[in-house]
Amino acid sequence: MIVDNKAGAVGAHGTDMVAKAPPDGHTLTVSLSTSLLINQFLFKNLPYNP
Repeated sequence: MIVDNKAGAVGAHGTDMVAKAPPDGHTLTVSLSTSLLINQFLFKNLPYNP
């Protein structure tokens, strides 16, 4: 297991990386559900669809 901590923008950078990762089943994100919920209201243009 490799942990790659991506900080910044309330987790939007790391979530974007996981959303754009190849769908091979080897990438997992662990995030607070509040960050995923609130980001859509904090940022007008998220690079992913929550």
